[in-house]
Amino acid sequence: PSKSLYLLNKVVDKLQSNRAMCFLLGGVPAGGELDHLVENQSNPFQIIQKAEGIPSMWIYLNEGLQGYLDRRSIKFRKSIRQAHKKIANQNLTFEDICDYGEGVFERLMSIEEKSWKFNSGQSIFQEYQFVKFYTYLMESSGMTNDLRFLVAQLDGQDVGYIMGGIFGKTYRGWQMSYDEKFRSLSIGNV
Repeated sequence: PSKSLYLLNKVVDKLQSNRAMCFLLGGVPAGGELDHLVENQSNPFQIIQKAEGIPSMWIYLNEGLQGYLDRRSIKFRKSIRQAHKKIANQNLTFEDICDYGEGVFERLMSIEEKSWKFNSGQSIFQEYQFVKFYTYLMESSGMTNDLRFLVAQLDGQDVGYIMGGIFGKTYRGWQMSYDEKFRSLSIGNV
C-alpha cells in the first residue's frame, strides 16, 4: 500500500498543471491500509466521495465487433438484432463529439432530464458533486482529445447519449442515458 501511494503521488506530481486534477481510485478496500494512507497523507487529495465498489466490465474488441458478439449469449445477440430492426426505418443518426465545447454538458442534461433515472430521482446528475465531477471530467478529457461523447438523434432531436474517455488504448464508459419517450427503440443497445 505505501508503494502504491508513493507511485500515485509521483504520477499526480508529473501530470499536475495549473488546473486541479480529478481521478478515481478503484479497488481500495474500505478501512484497509491503503485507504488509511490515502486519508492521512501529509499532502492529502481532496476526496469528493467514497463509494462502495462499482461493477466494471472489460470488453475486448481486438477481434472486431463480430468477434465480440460471437462471444455473447444467443439472447444478447438477438436483442441487438431486434434493436437494429426497430431503428431500420427511423431517421436515427449519431453525432460523435470528441471535444468539450460550449453547450456539450447542457445537451447531456437535456437528455438526462428526460430519462427514467432522472424522473425517478436516481440520476447521479441530480447531485451537485457529480455534476461538478463530470463537467470537469468531460472538459479535461476534451482538452486532451480523450473524450468520447456520442449523441443519438432522431429526426435531428437529441434522444440518447453515451459518454466515456480514452486512457492509453482503453476506453472507459462513464455514463449513458436516453429519453424515456423513445424506450421502445432500444437506443441504449443500438
